Amino acid sequence: MDRLKQHDEGYTLIELLIYVGLFLLVAFIVGSILLNSLRISATVTNSTSTVQGGQLIARSVDAGIRNATSLNVASVPGRPNDQLLRARSSIVKLTGSVKTTTWRCLAWYYDSVNQKVYTKSNSSAAVPVPAISDLTGHGWTLLSAGVTSSTTPFVNSTDSNGPKLTTNYNVRAGDVAGATYQTIIITLQQPDTTTGPTTCF
Repeated sequence: MDRLKQHDEGYTLIELLIYVGLFLLVAFIVGSILLNSLRISATVTNSTSTVQGGQLIARSVDAGIRNATSLNVASVPGRPNDQLLRARSSIVKLTGSVKTTTWRCLAWYYDSVNQKVYTKSNSSAAVPVPAISDLTGHGWTLLSAGVTSSTTPFVNSTDSNGPKLTTNYNVRAGDVAGATYQTIIITLQQPDTTTGPTTCF
């Protein structure tokens, strides 16, 4: 009978409180580790998004302006902090040893209110100044969001090498400090009005 009573006793209240306390401590530690890993994951995602957005704008503008014969940066009527960058640019295709040059009009639009940069091309005529509602759809492609500039993102000028563009913008995503992009792009193409649109602005 004594042996039966010994096995029938179960846990004391103190033992139960110790087990519950240990369980809560382990759950707290695991929860903290999980929360920190989620924060780090969000930071890495935002950093990656920032870098990708900035590089996408830089590559698009660089390729278009380097192959341009002319460019123009204008503020937009009614939206003084917005900018429209337009250029007449070429695409060169090689078929065997034959080189074919096709001209097109390119445009980049900086929306200062929504902090976005869009791009559009047209192979037959200048890209017109868009209404804000035209930026979603109507051939405009979003390059990046979270774009700001302390001055203006695009400044064009001309020197002995020809037309050039200076870019200065910052791209940020979420709580991540933004990446700043500053470049000077010089056009490499000589004027050619034999094919495609002759003017793009």
